[in-house]
Amino acid sequence: HPLPILASHSQSFGVPHEFIVIDQENWLDGYNRAFAYLKRRYGIRRVVTGDILSGSVSITGSLAFPNSSLSWASWIDSLCGLDVHFEAPLSNLYAEDILELLAAYKVEAVITGLAQEWFTEGLLGKPLSLALLKSTPLFSNTGFDLCGERGEYHTTVIRFQQSIFYAVDPIALTSSLFKGVWVLDWDARWLDPPLRRIEIDENRDRHVATA
Repeated sequence: HPLPILASHSQSFGVPHEFIVIDQENWLDGYNRAFAYLKRRYGIRRVVTGDILSGSVSITGSLAFPNSSLSWASWIDSLCGLDVHFEAPLSNLYAEDILELLAAYKVEAVITGLAQEWFTEGLLGKPLSLALLKSTPLFSNTGFDLCGERGEYHTTVIRFQQSIFYAVDPIALTSSLFKGVWVLDWDARWLDPPLRRIEIDENRDRHVATA
């Protein structure tokens, strides 16, 4: 997800957004340490996630953690040892209902990545909607998760009600293949701003600002 857009989400809602570095080779331990840090720094005891959890949905083959074979449910279970309560309220809804909520709450989530296996002309850069997916052969394919929970596609929210987080129409951007995913070609200079990233080790939390 484009970090400058995520940073603008934080500014708009007036909440801190921590960018924490996770080791891809030991990501489960990295996530545990990250949540332990958040609990230590902010006193969090409850996390609400937008993931649509299912014991049958695997993390295997995701862009971030291609070597993982754990399910989302087992990942959440491993974090419960931190005495932090995790909730995934969308898990109780049908995919069609979730997609319709985007329109109901005026959320414009643009498709910014599409797995090579599921590449369909005309999807990248467009706002995700139930109608958009119904207009493609993907909707009737039983192997395709409508909400992209197996990495079929990725989205980024560029508008929420009256708030605008990215003013340029993403449909005008070109695309390229990156590690098996077709992604939009954002301006590289804009894509990697000098944001504070947090690296966590056993002894201290190190804050790193990169240009």
